[in-house]
Amino acid sequence: MPRNIRIRTKIGVDKEVKVNLDQDFDRLEILSLNLHQSDTYRRDCADFGVIAGRVVTNGGFGVPNAKVAVFVPLDNEDESNPVISQLYPYKRTSFRNEEGYSYNLLSSTPNYEGHKATGTFPTRREVLLNQDVEYVYKKYYKFTVKTNPSGDYMLYGIPPGNQTLIMNLDLSDMGCFSLTPEDLKRMGKPEAQFDGADFMSGTTLETLPQIVSQAKVIEVRPFWGDDEACNAAITRVDFDLRDSSIEIKPVAVFMGSSASDDGKNSVNKNCIPRRRQGNLCELVTGPGDIESIRHTIAYTTGGTINAPQVTPILQRKDYPGALDGDGAFLINVPMNMDYVYTNEFGEQVLSPDPKVGIPTKSKSRFRIKFSQDGSGFRLRKRGEYLLPNIKEYNAIPADAGENVVNGNITIEEASYSFSTDIENYASKYDVLATNDYFYTFRYNRVYTPSLYLHKHRDSINILGFIPFGNNKHRFVGIKSIKPDPKDACTDIVTEFPANDAYRDTNLMFIIAQLMFIFMQIIFIVLFLYLGYITISWLLAFAAGIGSEVYFGTLLGGIMAYAINSIARGFDVNLPLTKYSECESCDCGGAPFFDFNLAAFSMSYSASDVSMPSVDSSFVGSSVQGQSSQLGGTVAGSTTPPVGVTAPTNAEANCGDLVHLPGGNCGACTGGLAPAYYSDGCYQLSFGNYAVINIAGNAINGTIVAITVALALYIFLCIVGTVGSFGTAGPIICQGLNFIVGLVTILLYIAIITLFAGFLIAIFTGTGGCNSIVHLSSFWRARKTVYQALCGGIINQIFTNNWIHGFLYHFQFKAKTITDAQAASLNWIPFGWAPQAGTKFCESVVYLSDKQKKYYYRSSKWAPGANYPQGTFNKLRFSTTVSEIGLTKGYLLDTCNDLSICDDCYVLPKMGSTSAQDNDDLLEYVANSRYQWEIENINNPYFLGSVTIRNLFFNIRNNSKVDGDIAQAISQNNEFGMAQFVSPDEPGNSLSNPGSLTNFEVALTNPYYFELLDSSQCGAPNSVGFFGPEGTIDTNGGVVTIPFAVEGPETRNCLLGKADGFDWSQDTYWGHWSTAGGAGGWGDRGNDYSLTSNDGVQAPGGITQFVSQPGYQYSPNTLPPIGPTTANDMRIARHFHYYFGHKVGFTSYNLFEEKYINKPEDDLDLTTL
Repeated sequence: MPRNIRIRTKIGVDKEVKVNLDQDFDRLEILSLNLHQSDTYRRDCADFGVIAGRVVTNGGFGVPNAKVAVFVPLDNEDESNPVISQLYPYKRTSFRNEEGYSYNLLSSTPNYEGHKATGTFPTRREVLLNQDVEYVYKKYYKFTVKTNPSGDYMLYGIPPGNQTLIMNLDLSDMGCFSLTPEDLKRMGKPEAQFDGADFMSGTTLETLPQIVSQAKVIEVRPFWGDDEACNAAITRVDFDLRDSSIEIKPVAVFMGSSASDDGKNSVNKNCIPRRRQGNLCELVTGPGDIESIRHTIAYTTGGTINAPQVTPILQRKDYPGALDGDGAFLINVPMNMDYVYTNEFGEQVLSPDPKVGIPTKSKSRFRIKFSQDGSGFRLRKRGEYLLPNIKEYNAIPADAGENVVNGNITIEEASYSFSTDIENYASKYDVLATNDYFYTFRYNRVYTPSLYLHKHRDSINILGFIPFGNNKHRFVGIKSIKPDPKDACTDIVTEFPANDAYRDTNLMFIIAQLMFIFMQIIFIVLFLYLGYITISWLLAFAAGIGSEVYFGTLLGGIMAYAINSIARGFDVNLPLTKYSECESCDCGGAPFFDFNLAAFSMSYSASDVSMPSVDSSFVGSSVQGQSSQLGGTVAGSTTPPVGVTAPTNAEANCGDLVHLPGGNCGACTGGLAPAYYSDGCYQLSFGNYAVINIAGNAINGTIVAITVALALYIFLCIVGTVGSFGTAGPIICQGLNFIVGLVTILLYIAIITLFAGFLIAIFTGTGGCNSIVHLSSFWRARKTVYQALCGGIINQIFTNNWIHGFLYHFQFKAKTITDAQAASLNWIPFGWAPQAGTKFCESVVYLSDKQKKYYYRSSKWAPGANYPQGTFNKLRFSTTVSEIGLTKGYLLDTCNDLSICDDCYVLPKMGSTSAQDNDDLLEYVANSRYQWEIENINNPYFLGSVTIRNLFFNIRNNSKVDGDIAQAISQNNEFGMAQFVSPDEPGNSLSNPGSLTNFEVALTNPYYFELLDSSQCGAPNSVGFFGPEGTIDTNGGVVTIPFAVEGPETRNCLLGKADGFDWSQDTYWGHWSTAGGAGGWGDRGNDYSLTSNDGVQAPGGITQFVSQPGYQYSPNTLPPIGPTTANDMRIARHFHYYFGHKVGFTSYNLFEEKYINKPEDDLDLTTL
């Protein structure tokens, strides 16, 4: 057995330790250090000593990575050496080198990314490569160490006698409790000593707040020897940071935001929200207070000997005015529990004394209230949010005992308790375990509030009892996220992430639709009239040929020729709308009416191109990296498709709107292209039709022939010149008459053909080529679609999901009637007189009689037989707290805490909102659906089925956008997703399928998904899968929408480890039904799996919600991206963020200013 001797010592007390070494030993143990017998030998007195000690803070916590050294002054010999004296000029610790540094032990190079190097201590590379540096290092820095993870150090072989012991510590590089500039500012360090959210570097170390230096003159005793002769001992020297006024008081950052409604926008006492309530641009912000109840380390005992109960004492901790006028808050939650100190053996253990050790946790419950406005008999109010507040109990838990609440209050009242008396809460179990009502905060983490923004909507009753039905505008949520450009507020209001949409309308859109119909009719009538005029002139000319008004006939021929040419050269250019600029295309500079006598020559020859099939031309394979043909060229060809010209750079956005006409236009007679599209405009022109050009050319030829024959006839037979031909004269005249008559017959045939061509061009088209009615209908349909997109008709909203960083303090009406007021109204007949009391919508707000406060209701929950399991039966406005990362990225390098995921620091990438532009996505869907509709049109003349409703709002109730589109919108607005860019955009590379996810719109057949196996801290990655090439399917219109993930780890960093973050709370999942059946993504009918229950949505058939390890993590998929094997998928996830309403004044901006405003903190997530 080893013979070890433990040398006992008291931290901060002992100056020396004497040990009797009369016995043999293998190892001496002191603090967390040890010495072996081989390190000692027997003489009368040792010629060296040993120094052992610890660097501590907060009265007992060992500080790692502190540098400790015995100062060795520069000797006279080296002082005369210019090289050595330049490297080490320190005869005293106060001397400075040429750069201005005094003696120090700090690193000359950064120890981690973003670290400010503040010293001159040589690096290993310098020692190995430079002999002079090596000499200095071995001679003058030979008695230098750094403290171990327990804060202990040992210096061996120190010459006995008086020595100067130096301790240097960089507070930003001392393990898990490394301090940030914000920490030191809270200690009172002036702002001028910092570089914004970063530390400064410099040569005057005493002015740098992150540098702590202490020096002690000590007497080093011989390590061993005769006690009387040598006074042998181990020299004990501890350093306490309190001597430098440093007390570590860790905090967690809690940040978020709030907004409310203004004016009359409120939920009335009959639970009907107003139409404009929740409109993003109409929300208001204001100041408010944050209050909290927190656990303390003090406790009371009770119960019995066999069943003792230990109950923590609760206390108030308030933050008055924490919610600023911009609706943002960022508070530092001080840690006040689980004090940790380092015991004699170097172990970190819990301290029972708050004066000893560093606090590491806080268990808090918050109450956040928005400032109130208004007064009077009928008042619009704003409630208050309790955080966390997931469950509203509707019954006492089955296992009574410590879970039974105080009998003086109801179970509902106990669910909204904000009290320092633990007996007033609905469940002691939840309070103690922080499963609900309280949340466990940890030091140096960042947290944000999480709100389930329930889409409350009631049936509307007239006079309170006549059913009126549902109104699509009347619900609680954020609406009009992308309004009409004239009403846009993006310059002052932060865009909210959207997860759904519904069909809105306005007078201007209705007028625009009517105008487009009217314009189409005008254009059709215009071409009918043009054809009529042309045919009339030609017939008049033909009828006048036999008359003797020869000069009138000649003049009529010239006019007929001109009108025939003008009819074919008359162009109507119909401009579309750029999206998302919402400006009209300029048709490449062409005028609205283009008169071009040679227009019939502007076409592509059928021999130059081959018309692609629809499925290969419209949607290319994003997975294989092939470019889509929407607005581009035919695969493998540099020639535009028939009827399509490549858009110019100036009109690139207009060029995206290309319509590829159905059928093979190359089969048109004469090979002329009839469906002409260029620079964002459709062109209506008779000259684009082969049959008209052929007949028109024939007519012009006959007109020329007739006019020549008539001219000759006039000259020879009437004027008399033919007499010079003798007997041949009459024959010539008769021949000219015959030619005129024959050509006239041909002219009539050509006129009839031209007339038929006009009718075909206007109404039916030919050879699979589109008619003017078709083309004008295409234009009208597209114009209407993009007018809708630009005009806010697709009203993007957020509801029925968790939103993080934001609390919606929506207004509601509360009418209080006193006894006196009720008595004054008792004359009202039929029992309609109001009763005394307060009337408000109890479905969304709870009035605490005990506290005299309104609280937004959490979700109704029934405890099950196996408590704490249970069932949610009414979803409302539950709240919890979400962990979103570390305060500083460098803590990943300085802290070995296994609870921190490696490389998980994504806050610099989050921004103030997870919202992303949905314009490209909606345009892509519109083009996809539009293409399929025109290929399967039932009413080709006026495209009656190509409507906004059929493209976007075909299935779900109350004019909600189709479920597959809602899924895509929600996914595009999640943090960690690269913004959707149409595959047709130039330079959009989709060659890396491993970084893509494909979303199917209107899927009819299951796709194959490849699940990429990647993990971060044990959390599976299910976001990187893809499907086959999308096609336009006549059975339903399947389109693949590719989404790129910025990096699977980016999203997984927000989910925590495989079992969630350590203190994640279990909540319910919102469920989404895939209407297409099990597997894949369903179809256009996908919708929330919720049923109506007295006006409050409840989970339909879903009973077990809280069995998951944490709502921040799913063991199977990361919805809504991953496929599911059931008809329901979970969608309430941790990826929608909104940190403030006002641009530039969000809580994220506050955090950025304090913690991450420097480039070195802006990590590249692609390397994670």
